[in-house]
Amino acid sequence: MTDNARRADIVAVMGATGAGKSSAIVAKLAADPAPRLMVWDFKREYLSAGHCYSTTQPLYDRVAAAGPGPFSVVFHPSFDVDQGRQQFDWFCKVAYAVGDLLVIADELHRVMLPGWSPEGWGMLVCLGRNRGVRVIAASQRPAGIEKGFWDQASVIRSGRLNGKASAQAVAGVLLVPWQDVVALPPLHWIQRSIYEPAIVRGRIEWRAGRPHDVMLSKKPLPGATLT
Repeated sequence: MTDNARRADIVAVMGATGAGKSSAIVAKLAADPAPRLMVWDFKREYLSAGHCYSTTQPLYDRVAAAGPGPFSVVFHPSFDVDQGRQQFDWFCKVAYAVGDLLVIADELHRVMLPGWSPEGWGMLVCLGRNRGVRVIAASQRPAGIEKGFWDQASVIRSGRLNGKASAQAVAGVLLVPWQDVVALPPLHWIQRSIYEPAIVRGRIEWRAGRPHDVMLSKKPLPGATLT
């Protein structure tokens, strides 16, 4: 059963090493825990997020056995580029078929090209909304991500990016100068949502061992009025 009335929830979180990308994802999970979760964990950073798998069949068996119930699974893909892309295509198709879950996909530049992405990823971001799929997609090198993804994202957020090409790719979507993205201090971010005509700037603060978002400013887009 699909639901065309669901609001799109595809969050792009970009940032270089040390910029706070992983902390931003952890903060979002803490603020909105997902009872059904699939994590694509290339860097092996989400070991505590769920049962970890490095082969496809056991993960599928776990998800299938859960039926409509809760589950949390983490997949550690191959470091081989070609095999990793095949696994990512499979991972996305499983998530789409399951539905009603949160998908975290880290290091997207490892599994796609600026002009190409696996078929399963296209299904997930273009059609997954109707099946209750929410997505948090992350990368250190947004210049390497399939360009059509930016049109699907409902929230775009970036910490510091070191490369000009990646900073320009994200800044063009955030509607800010690319130099602003390069100049961000550690744990600071810029964000724009399709649901609010504003550019928001903030930082991540750690309190009691957990990251929290702190808004520093909110500026309306030209011609827009904030309510």
